[in-house]
Parts: sequence; structure tokens; C-alpha cells
Amino acid sequence: MGKMLSFKKFKAILQEAEELEEANLGSHPDNYPEGSVVRLNKPFVIGPYKEGTLFTVLFIGPEKDKNITQVYPTKVSTTKKPVWIGLQDESGDKFQVMLSKSLADSYFLKGSKTRGGETTSVIFANKELTPDSLGFADKTLTSDGIISLLETNKKLKPEEKKFLVYLAKTVNGKGSSFNITVPEKFLSELNVISKDFGEILSAIWLLNNETGLTKIKFPDISNLPFIDLYGVSKKTLEPYSVKSEGGSKVSIGNILDSIDDVIKNPTKATGIELNFTTEESEIISSLRKIISLSMKDGMIEGHRILQTDAIKELSKVMNVPVAKITNKKIDEWAKNKTAQQLKKQLSTFYTKANSRPTEKMFESGREPNRLIVGPLGESLRRELNIRKPYLDVLNKIANLVEASQVNISIKPKTITFSLAKFRDAKFVFGWAGYSGGNKLGFIKTKS
Repeated sequence: MGKMLSFKKFKAILQEAEELEEANLGSHPDNYPEGSVVRLNKPFVIGPYKEGTLFTVLFIGPEKDKNITQVYPTKVSTTKKPVWIGLQDESGDKFQVMLSKSLADSYFLKGSKTRGGETTSVIFANKELTPDSLGFADKTLTSDGIISLLETNKKLKPEEKKFLVYLAKTVNGKGSSFNITVPEKFLSELNVISKDFGEILSAIWLLNNETGLTKIKFPDISNLPFIDLYGVSKKTLEPYSVKSEGGSKVSIGNILDSIDDVIKNPTKATGIELNFTTEESEIISSLRKIISLSMKDGMIEGHRILQTDAIKELSKVMNVPVAKITNKKIDEWAKNKTAQQLKKQLSTFYTKANSRPTEKMFESGREPNRLIVGPLGESLRRELNIRKPYLDVLNKIANLVEASQVNISIKPKTITFSLAKFRDAKFVFGWAGYSGGNKLGFIKTKS
């Protein structure tokens, strides 16, 4: 469909891009990745386990693991956005539970996580430090007003509040980099602080570094497709998106939805000269088709559209025509096969996909589907990024978004910010990983 980038050029692009990390489901604690340790929280009891029991997380995903037979019911409604969580107790017994996404972190609030072989307690649960959780929703504030609201917050413990206020006051000035001193107990929390508290820190930073802004308005609705903050100037509200290093990726679906009118009615796009070639229109249709499906079928469809070596090899291994491969077909084919059997039979597929599960994943009894669809997802991201026409279209539609993106990074000694308008930035395709159940997304390069 067009010129492909050399592997060397593609590798250079990815080196400039933000790190692609496998994330858990959006509302489940990112503090608790697979292999980490969580603690059962009062008053929630699962099966025979008592409050305070420690478990190792086996998987977190939208579907049940057919290989784990023990299922314990939970005491909360699971009708809204359910998530399956596989756990193993200290004696080695495995089981799984289904929870509502919004309540999953209540079951394991203040758990533990493992870093470098050491288990440490989790101070901040997922979403605990977002503007919504800290009482900023629908408020319009100056930088001093933001800090004042933090200082009077009653949800935070004194030591936690002291550190967060310290960070807020530190970035309340001009510049793109600020030196900080992080107490040892908070060192392992910097990722979640950056991801969730980053919006509040970015609001303070914007008020000091964006000309013309007098206040920041926090949206009354969280999880808007792009917008995390509005900068208040004399004449208008300026939209801003905040992204933390290692945070979630913007979905292709969100960007297409946000500029749908511009794409479908280019003559009505005031001030924008917009013309899509036939090839570009076909690519947009392909992207729409990929994100219109479930994550798993979308990854398969992406490979089918591109006619990749990986999908052709999978077709041979499964003895199913490329056109007939679906997530259901994969489940049927993999059913009753052991992980070691799959490892052997799929070896050529993994080579073609240039992606393979870790040995730990084969040994842990991970669901067969993940051992196939996971590599497909990672491979699709790479395949799209070496196809220049697809990258060009991605950037063309992303550059239509009338918003600016603040990037925040919190390290043990520094907090750094950068700002770029979507229309001026460069992007590559990204994927948050199988665990998150996330569809195709994209991230801004660092250049």
C-alpha cells in the first residue's frame, strides 16, 4: 500500500517515542500488575479467606480463564463493566473472581506490590489522586486556589498530603524542570502520582507558563476522550490533554470521534484545508473497522487488512483460511491444548510476528487466547508503524485536534513538563497491552 520504513528507521522512531507499557484495565489498580501481591481489604471477603490475606495476581482481564476451575462469588454487583481477576494464595491454590471495574480497587485497596524481589505496601490506589477523587471536578481555580484546596483536603493522610502539597508548591513557578526531594516511602509511588496527580500538577504549571491563562477549569465529567483541563483566558476556554510518561495511550476511536465532523464534512471545516486521497480514505476506513470490533477481533482484523506474514503463518498453523480467522476460531483451535503444546506449535508464528510470550507466561498456565492474541497485538502495532501511509494518516487526523497536550514526568529528583499542540506533534501507533483489553491507540513521540 505504500513505502515501508526500514527497520533501522522504525527502531529510531520507537526509541524517540514514549515507553509502551502493558497496562491493566483502566479502572483496576495499575499498582497491581500481574505477578504482584495484593491484600484483601476489609470488609470484603472472598471464599474462605480472611481480611488481610495476601494473594498473587495471575491475570486481570475482561474474560474468564477457562483453566482456573475455582470461582468465588463476590458481594457486589457485576453488571457494569465486569473484570475477571485471577489470584493465587500463599499455599498455591488458584481461583478467580468477577468484579465491577469501578469496585475492583475497593477489594484490594492498600495492597502490596513486588519490586526487585521485595514486597512493599501500596500507598496510593489507582484513581485515588485524580481531580475527581480529590474534589476538583467542575471547579475553576487559580494556582493558589488549587494548592489551598489540596491543603484543606480531608481524604488524604497528613504525611501524604504534606508530600503532595510540596510537589504542588514546587511546580508553582516558571520553567520546564523542577528539582524535588522524594522521601523513600514515596519512591515506589511516583508512577501512580504522575499518572493520576499529574493533572493537578499540570494545571498549576500551565497557569505559570501559558501566556494569557488566568484560571484552570476542571471538567465535571472525567474520562473525556481528550480533554483533562480547560485553561481560562479572557475570551475562551483552551482545551488541554495531560499525559504522564508511562500512562495510557489515546485511542484511535477517540480521535476519530472527536474530529468525525471534519473528516465526513471537509468543506465545513472552517479554516482547515482538508483533502483526503483515495488511499488515505481507505486507511481511515480500515482504522474504523479495526476499532469497531472487540480488542481481540480488532487485532486479528488489522493483520488481515495488512495481510501480514504473522496472520498468514497463523492460518497455516491453525489450518484455517486467513479470511475465516476470528477470536472464536482461535479459542476453538487452542481448546484442550497445553501451554507447552501451544509453545511448540506456534513457534513459527511467533517468529513471523516478532513477538512471543515470556517463559513465565507459558509456565503460569495463562489462558491460551493470550498466548496468541497478545503477540498479534504487539505485532500489529509494529506493522502499522513501519507503513508510512498509515503513519501519515495517523498524524494527519491527530493534527486536526484543536487541543494542546501537556506531558509530565516525575522522577526521583525532578519533575519535567513539555507542551505541544496536537496539530504540531508527531505520533506513532501504540497499544496498552492484552491485560488492559485496550483497542488500538497512539502516543506522541518525544521529538
